[in-house]
Order: sequence, then structure tokens, then C-alpha cells
Amino acid sequence: MVMADVATSASANSTQASGLTMRRANKEIGQQIAMLAPAVLLLFAMVILPFLLSVWFSFTDQRLAPRPIPTKFVGLTNYGRMFADPLFWQAVWNTALFAVLVVPFQLAISLGVALILNSAIPFRAFFRAVAFLPLLLPMTVVVAIWAVLYRVPNGPFNAVYQLFAGGGYFDFIGTSSTAMLGIVSRAVVVASRSRSSSSSRFRRSVMSRPPETMLTTRPAASFTGAARQ
Repeated sequence: MVMADVATSASANSTQASGLTMRRANKEIGQQIAMLAPAVLLLFAMVILPFLLSVWFSFTDQRLAPRPIPTKFVGLTNYGRMFADPLFWQAVWNTALFAVLVVPFQLAISLGVALILNSAIPFRAFFRAVAFLPLLLPMTVVVAIWAVLYRVPNGPFNAVYQLFAGGGYFDFIGTSSTAMLGIVSRAVVVASRSRSSSSSRFRRSVMSRPPETMLTTRPAASFTGAARQ
């Protein structure tokens, strides 16, 4: 009888503890949902909803400017016109070329800067501070600086061009033969703000790795312990 009472009491305590744990878990889930809800609502209103509307409008003759004529469903007509337009394929090519030229170059620079700043070089703290400075510079200022550099006809780049060409000016951005090079160079330098952040992440990753796992001339077997067997 006593053993039955003990078992019943233990079962009741276990049920009560389980219920308390469940209520605590539900409360934590409710708090998490409440904290995520504003961000999720803003993401839906600012990103997901406009994207879905743009997909729907692509199948209609909807104009950007309001008009009294009702919107009509046109199916794949807009896509047919788009794929038949040579400018579309030129834009696709330019975008792919821009990505191929800029993204790997930026990643290589970020990783290189991280490795250099993590090595034992003189004035390392000073160079780390200098590498972080672009994050403090507003993007509007960076864009304004590059607008001045490319300014036609009296910008600094045109001053160098006039020095070697003996006069005149050259529109680096407005000329098809040099526009991509000018945009890529500007993107690489303007992205120094994001590159500083990437370099910081790479450097933290490098610093968190054990020295024996870094690039070395030791044989691969020494890392796995095979050489000791």
C-alpha cells in the first residue's frame, strides 16, 4: 500500500513537472514569435508582397503610371517580347560578366587582407584600424567621390587622360568600350565598405582556427594521425 502511494505521488509529481515544462516551453515559443513577428511582417510587406505582385503584373498589361483603361491579362506576351529583345540578352550578358569580374576579385581581396592582418607584421593594430575605416564612410560620400573622379571633362581621370593624350576628354562611363571596365573598377573600390566587413569575418575565422590547420607544408597524414600509427 505504501509503495502504491509512493508510485502514485511520483507519477503525479512527474505529470506536474511535465506540465510545467510544457507551459514554460509554450511561453518561450510565444515570446519568440512575438519578437519575430515585426521583422517577418516588414519582410513580407517590403519584399515578399512586392515580388508576388510583380510576378502577377508580368502577366498583365499593367503600367507603372495609373491610367483609366482597365488592366488586362495578357499571358506570356510580355515574356515573349522580353526574350525577343536583343537588349535583354545584352543586359543578361553584362550582369553575368559583372558578377564574374567583381565577386571573385572582392572575395580574393577580402581573404588576402584578412590573412595579412592576421600575420605578424609591424604596426598590425594600425593597419587593422585602417582596414576598418571604410565601414565608417557613408556610401553617399563614396559615390560622390567616384562621381567627381569620372567627371567629364575636368575630372581627375580626364586630367590624366589629357596629360597623355595632349588635350580633349574621354567619357569612361559613357563609352561602350570602357564602360564595363569603369563600372567594375568603381564597384570593386566602392565595395570596400562591405569588403572591410568581409575581411573582418575572414580574420575572425582565421583567428579561431588552430595554427596546425592553416596552410602549411606538413603532410596531410600528420593532421589525421595516420603518421603516428
